[in-house]
Amino acid sequence: MKSRALTKTTRPRGATIGHSYWVEDLGTRLLIRGQSIPVTDFAALSQQWNLRKLTVMLPGIARVMPGVVVAIATKDEASKWEAEIRELAQQRADGDPELAWFFGPDAGTSSLTIFSVLSKHRDRLPADFRPDIPHDPDDFGRCHRLLETVPGWRAQLSEVAGKYPKWAPLVDAWDELTALWLQESPTGKCPKLYDRMQELQSRKG
Repeated sequence: MKSRALTKTTRPRGATIGHSYWVEDLGTRLLIRGQSIPVTDFAALSQQWNLRKLTVMLPGIARVMPGVVVAIATKDEASKWEAEIRELAQQRADGDPELAWFFGPDAGTSSLTIFSVLSKHRDRLPADFRPDIPHDPDDFGRCHRLLETVPGWRAQLSEVAGKYPKWAPLVDAWDELTALWLQESPTGKCPKLYDRMQELQSRKG
């Protein structure tokens, strides 16, 4: 493992001064630790990483690794890395599907919002967690997979809408959205699902 601090000699041209972060370069994987990385620094470093095909952002992995703010890998390495995290999550969860999901790499803000309402382990969420709705098909996919992991929660989605009213239009149309997800997601693009979600979101409030 190579670890290098981003000091004056290693910062990209135009880097923001006064931020403490560093990059762990694992070859086909990268971890950025410390504070959140300024946009200007990230853009400059990304140019270097793109030359090495380090193009896949893995926020789910960054979330479960202490002190990590960004995780990046090559396309081929990303799925391997996620599989490793899932295996570790299963071991930590000791047979509890809710915890296996929570410790795994497939959680986003909207799916964690479901978890925050329905899980007996909701106290594991950080104190600064901010709930939100699914905004696009990627968000919906994470919610859908969570409900497949804990099937009983599908019937309880109204509780999420009860606590967070802006979820109500989406919950009311969940079966329709699920059908669109199942129809379109195998193609890698979900334009009908996206359009329908945007229409439903416009009804909030």
